[in-house]
Amino acid sequence: MRIMRRSVVLLLLLLAVSAFPTRANVRKVVVISNSVDRPAALKLVTYLMMGGVPARTGSPSEFSSLIKSGEVGEIMVLGGPDAYQGVGNISSELMNRIDQSYLRKNRGAAVIRRYGFFIGGRFKDIVIIAGSTREETKLCAELYAALGFPGSLVYPEVVSSINRGSKKSLIYVHKRVGEGEINTTVIRVSYFSGEVEGSPGEGYSWSYEIRAKNHTAEILNYNVFLKNGKYCHRSSVKFNRSQEHTQWKCSPASSARIRKIYGDAEFASAILGMFLKVENRTVPAGTFRCVVEERPGLKVWLSPEVPLTRVVAAESEAGDVKISLELRSVEG
Repeated sequence: MRIMRRSVVLLLLLLAVSAFPTRANVRKVVVISNSVDRPAALKLVTYLMMGGVPARTGSPSEFSSLIKSGEVGEIMVLGGPDAYQGVGNISSELMNRIDQSYLRKNRGAAVIRRYGFFIGGRFKDIVIIAGSTREETKLCAELYAALGFPGSLVYPEVVSSINRGSKKSLIYVHKRVGEGEINTTVIRVSYFSGEVEGSPGEGYSWSYEIRAKNHTAEILNYNVFLKNGKYCHRSSVKFNRSQEHTQWKCSPASSARIRKIYGDAEFASAILGMFLKVENRTVPAGTFRCVVEERPGLKVWLSPEVPLTRVVAAESEAGDVKISLELRSVEG
């Protein structure tokens, strides 16, 4: 039973990787880039404005004045320490030597880093998105936006606005190998829109069933951001004939962290501290250019092309049990 429960928890973590940005009272966001990365900068601005966040592009020469500006709460910089047209000067001043070396020495490497400062009595947030080439920078920038700018100061409505009204559903194949058995099940992830505690909200839900030996788990889970600034979740897990059901639980979106719900991992901003890499991953739904997150016991392939979860595939181990997840199809 413990292995079954742990398998369920790990699967929830895999699917929830994209669901939790933070919320704060955000002033204007400026995305700085050189001319090569400008298309990626424009895409970030589009995502931000879709979410109701005032944003524009900017040039490296503006950086000093933007730091001092009371109207600008967040600056995003596209490009690493060797980027052209002055971007590299900004990144090399902020990034540590380990990050810089990682980008220079590893093919397909990428990092996303956040730096916070108090300037003139106000908090200033700087996010650097950098790859070993412009391809990695562009893909990471698009993924970071599609994930809702996790760990930054922008509104959680960014995620809702990206998926708003989506009629897409994702079908995943989940495989569990262990205890002398191989169990395969199908998972459906769908867009959700409705009222929670009297307030309209948007998010997504997933439903699936896991079987292992004499144990069966049926899971239905919701993650929803409300217009009033709260994050709400609800889950129902049925083991054999017993059922564990939770009512809607809501908290300020700024305090929503997966570790408070599912376990030790904190996917909300974990991407900001990882050494990422870019590679292709082929699954039944096709071949995707992915950003790869990897940590002990867990590897996740993410793509901005995948709606809702952004998850293309994932692999995990829990003791002698190995779990894999692959995108089979996108419907709708």
